[in-house]
Amino acid sequence: MLKTLFWGALLLRLGGLAFNGQGDMDEFIFSWGTRVQHLGLVKGFFHNYGIFSYAFCGWAADLAELMPRFWWAPLKLMEIGFETVIYFALTALLPDGKKRLALYLYWLNPWFIVHGAFHGFWEVHTLSALAALLVVRRGPGPWTWFLAGMVLMAGAMFKPQALFYFVLPAGIYLVVRALRGRGNEWVWFAAGASALTAAVAALLAAGGAPWTAIPRNYLTVVRVMPHLCNECINVWRPVTRLIMAWQGQPGATYLLKLPLAMDAALHSMSFAAALGLIAFFSAALSRRFEKAGTRDLCFVMAFAAVAIPQIATKAHINHGYAGLVLLVPVIAAVPRLLGPWCAMVAIHLYAHLADFQLGRARAHDTPLDFFPWGRDLLVRVNEAFTQAPDALLGVHAAVNGFLGRLPREPLVTYLSAAQFLCAVYLLKVLYDDSRA
Repeated sequence: MLKTLFWGALLLRLGGLAFNGQGDMDEFIFSWGTRVQHLGLVKGFFHNYGIFSYAFCGWAADLAELMPRFWWAPLKLMEIGFETVIYFALTALLPDGKKRLALYLYWLNPWFIVHGAFHGFWEVHTLSALAALLVVRRGPGPWTWFLAGMVLMAGAMFKPQALFYFVLPAGIYLVVRALRGRGNEWVWFAAGASALTAAVAALLAAGGAPWTAIPRNYLTVVRVMPHLCNECINVWRPVTRLIMAWQGQPGATYLLKLPLAMDAALHSMSFAAALGLIAFFSAALSRRFEKAGTRDLCFVMAFAAVAIPQIATKAHINHGYAGLVLLVPVIAAVPRLLGPWCAMVAIHLYAHLADFQLGRARAHDTPLDFFPWGRDLLVRVNEAFTQAPDALLGVHAAVNGFLGRLPREPLVTYLSAAQFLCAVYLLKVLYDDSRA
């Protein structure tokens, strides 16, 4: 029965290959992937996602040349492959008797299926957190923490989110433990993260990139859609809507215009609040556990991966993914988290379907000059659709036409407020458990 459910959910994910996904897919293939094709990995790497993601986008663009009708399929297959590994990592982390939670809460979960396989969101960095937990579970010791630091930093080489969701919170927790005289794991952890960063920086420099290529890449994230809310699902969506209504500003949340000083103050205060909460939680957690291990590391990363996208500004609709995945093993230890977790997942699913339906049938009608390196591939993609129209496009139109009738505003804004309340309750339960 369990094997049947596993294969059934995998087939559902493979069904997502019929849908292109949301707009990020254009960026992944026609911008980043084709840059890597023409310039090479070192010179093609320039902003937003990490160097490892650029490598996968380059490979996906190579394969897209072979199948212009389904140009998105290679990268989505890679993403589905990573999701499969995430499922097995969750299963390995869960205790005997509760391993089915990975199947029921993650693998069969409609939102996790739609999020990656249909919409094409790239959440590979989440695997680094699970891999680090498996490393730490092998036993204490300096080299364990050195390797854990390397593994988590590898996640940050896929997406900078991992730096803020995993590397920084784990580092804060280990430093707090050291200040309490409970070990020096942070030294080895920092050494591992630094070693991987130095190795990748050296390889980039050997290819002609500046030694500052990696920190420069992380700094570009600050400038990517630097708004209070990028159609986010957190407290900043209702706040943004209230400000826009007060100022008479129409449109999407990322169109909000604020005075520069107010905008900077809100961004700074939100990130300070998120980091302060993580430090506060780390202090409570460090009192409970005599030795750092898998459970407390999982708790602190899950706490951070929920707190940051709910409290900090600049969040996108997909930023809650990592925290909800990491909460699966936490729920095994703290079952009363299941209720708010289910509510948050349901809200995410509705918001995703209301925004993206099941994904597009093809690329956006984008001017060819918008993707200078991807122009030739985009021409071939357009030809593949105009020369050989097929019945699948009719299926797309019917499915998305039905889902397109789902109410969006103001319902998604109300749901965002509910999402924030669920997150606050969830974080409080985690904090209470840390003091038990």
